[in-house]
Amino acid sequence: MRICLLICFITFGILTNGIVHAQTASAQEKPEVYTDSLDNPSNFSSLGNINIGQYLGWVNDDSINPCGGYYLAQPMLYSGPAVASGANVEDAPVQISAESGQFYFQGKSTLSGNVLVMQPDKQILADTAYVYRSPSGSLKDINMLGNVHIQEPGKLLIADVATVPIQDEAVSHFSLYDVIYRITLRQLQTEPLNSALSESKEKTTTKETGLIAWGYAKQVEQTAPDQLDLRKASYSTCPPEDKTCAWHLTANDLHLDKTEGRGTAYNSTLWLRHLPVMYMPYFSFPLDDRRKSGFLYPSFSSSSTSGFSFVLPYYVNLAPNYDLTLYPNYYSDRGTYLNSDFRYLTRSSSGDVDFGILPHDEAFGQFQQDARTKYAPGDQLNELESDSDTRTNFHWLDNTTFNDNWTGHVDYNYVSDDYFLEDVSQSMSQPDNDQLLQQANVNYYGEYWTFQGLLKNYQTLHPIDQDTIYNQYARLPELDFNSDFPDQIPGVDYGLASQFTYFYMAANPDETTQPTTGYRFNMRPGINLPNERPYGYITPGLQVDSTSYQLSHPEEGAPTDPTRVLPMFDIDSGLYFDKDTTVWGNSYTQTLEPRVYYLFVPYENQDDLPDFDSTLYTLTYDQLFQNNRFSSVDRIGDANQVSYGATTRYIDQISGTEKMNFSMGEILYFQDRQVSLCDTEACNEQDTETFSPVVAQTNYFFSEHWSFSGDTSYDTSQKNFQNASTTLHYKQDERRVVNLGYSYVGEGELYTDQYDDDTNLVNLSQIHASYAWPLVAQWNTLGSVDWDTSYTNGVSFMFGAEYNSCCWGISFMVNQELTGVSNGQNEYERVYYVQFVLKGLGEVNSRDSSSLVAQNIANYQDNFLQVF
Repeated sequence: MRICLLICFITFGILTNGIVHAQTASAQEKPEVYTDSLDNPSNFSSLGNINIGQYLGWVNDDSINPCGGYYLAQPMLYSGPAVASGANVEDAPVQISAESGQFYFQGKSTLSGNVLVMQPDKQILADTAYVYRSPSGSLKDINMLGNVHIQEPGKLLIADVATVPIQDEAVSHFSLYDVIYRITLRQLQTEPLNSALSESKEKTTTKETGLIAWGYAKQVEQTAPDQLDLRKASYSTCPPEDKTCAWHLTANDLHLDKTEGRGTAYNSTLWLRHLPVMYMPYFSFPLDDRRKSGFLYPSFSSSSTSGFSFVLPYYVNLAPNYDLTLYPNYYSDRGTYLNSDFRYLTRSSSGDVDFGILPHDEAFGQFQQDARTKYAPGDQLNELESDSDTRTNFHWLDNTTFNDNWTGHVDYNYVSDDYFLEDVSQSMSQPDNDQLLQQANVNYYGEYWTFQGLLKNYQTLHPIDQDTIYNQYARLPELDFNSDFPDQIPGVDYGLASQFTYFYMAANPDETTQPTTGYRFNMRPGINLPNERPYGYITPGLQVDSTSYQLSHPEEGAPTDPTRVLPMFDIDSGLYFDKDTTVWGNSYTQTLEPRVYYLFVPYENQDDLPDFDSTLYTLTYDQLFQNNRFSSVDRIGDANQVSYGATTRYIDQISGTEKMNFSMGEILYFQDRQVSLCDTEACNEQDTETFSPVVAQTNYFFSEHWSFSGDTSYDTSQKNFQNASTTLHYKQDERRVVNLGYSYVGEGELYTDQYDDDTNLVNLSQIHASYAWPLVAQWNTLGSVDWDTSYTNGVSFMFGAEYNSCCWGISFMVNQELTGVSNGQNEYERVYYVQFVLKGLGEVNSRDSSSLVAQNIANYQDNFLQVF
């Protein structure tokens, strides 16, 4: 017969049958005998991992995840009054129950057989307990012996002996001896095993998965909720199985603080399997994703230009909304490079400031000396000789929201010399490593008006060991005022686009002619008369483009203040048709959307106008229906033409998703085109073709996993393709991705940096292939290649292999990219990446390759650091 004791707030209760015991130990009158025996080997430390796993509730199940199982959590048995929302659970009554006992209102009471001490979200089970009361009769502490189980959400400790002080009628502190434990660091899933048979969630046995640490200790003390101090302890997040426990940490003292999200080990040793690999007198590691000041894991690399590199970062958690990371990086051939990264986040802005300095670069100084005899005299050599061997870099990125209407943006990049990006690894990410963007802008967005004020420049790098790289025009400043007034007058839309810009560019190295610079002012008021119906639309429109310049250093014979005024008239129209159809047994709605667009722009000779930022668009289906074949406003193409095309779509009637779309069209010219950007006799000839190339584009979704996209432009008069691109995607899941692509541009004017000879542009023809695919178990491979078939050489190459297990992973990757051409020879940069991670302890890496993978493998989601 069970005897339930009521002590202060302790209520009567019946202990539920079926509690699982982990170990049998004889009850002792005094727990001090266990305290004295701490120098002897712990009972649990002598057990194998398999036995420890059984005690901690580990269940083998290869079908669950790469961990090969899950932890089984026993139900919480508290049956007292529910705790009010927001109240402290420690204020709830403490329940104590046992099978038998001797109860006294003073001194020591003895309880035996399935002793259970409970509060909400907390329960302690033991074979025997000694309950001590103060002379005044209040509950003081409890000593528990044999099969002691302390269970809280995400925590289980099993010990021989426990001392539990009762403070303010709450069970919050305890001391344990000869302990095994498990603690959930990041829980992914808690799944009830018998929820259909349980009356409440709290009394349901569950299986837990995620990042869960376990180990043993001779002594454990909980001094505050979620804070454990362990003596002579071990720690691992691997499954508790001899064959799969890849690593564990042993320490004389181990502090686990889930409140701060950090673990601290003193006099610790890291073991890989049964081999000790590293001794650390002090070691701090994260228990979750929160930030804390301290050393990060070191990185290492090697290159032919800088030698061996080693960096030991230090992270400074200055405040919740800003932090600083220091990167002291030692290069064996250059010296010590000091880099810092400061991040901030306020109510109105976020940003990143990166600064680095490399004092007295020995290798760079030697390069300067060798250049005097290796390269011919000129501006680039003079610039190189004048560069300091103390090298710096700076990067500032900022986004600010001033209020509902005003925003600001800064992206500023600077390096001290033309060779810094080649020699020193740093954090600036640029789409073109020879043109460093330096930009700041402020924007206004109103109901009808928008404004942008822009300062934009490029720091153009001119390495002497590469072919010529040309400067870019700076905008100092650019002011844009635009307005849009839809339907202000019934049936009429009108608006205004205006821009004021000052363009400046320095002369290129070894050039004596100063480039044309100056002001450009453009205004384009316009009006549209939209007429829309469910079956179609027709929208005539009229715009007047007015552009004026005030120039310095114009080309010989050109005016300093040219102007141009051109009307631009167009009519855009389209119809909508649809019908129900069946394809291969599936029901679809097929649409047919013909579109006709007429454009008239009178011819005006624009040879006297400068070309600051105009290029000729590549003809695509969408470009058929634009009012200018040139970008920007330095050139306005003359036009008297009709563009016509049609789009058809197949839409699934059940899901509403688009199965396929296909568009095709061309332009019929009523007059020859005379405005051109070319300055050679060949391309100044008028474009006399009556029809444009036929352009088409399509997207087809074969299934949930397969898709195809493509576009092309075919010249019917020359009977050749002007440009084409195709891409085939396969995505089975986040780990299984294949991409195949091909692109072609015939003598594209956008690729003016590569010539077969002095007069002919080459065709651009490239193949792209990328994939990510698991091989066996946790092994994954990934790679990509871009191959230039015009020159039969590689543009870029990447290959990697990853092993990602339950508690650790390793990744190898190599990336090679074409960096430039020197003396007719392609130059490549090859980078190696290595990442080694012990989940729950940290990672060691040579360089972070995640951004490289995302850039090269479309649709792939990198899960290398995933917690299973």
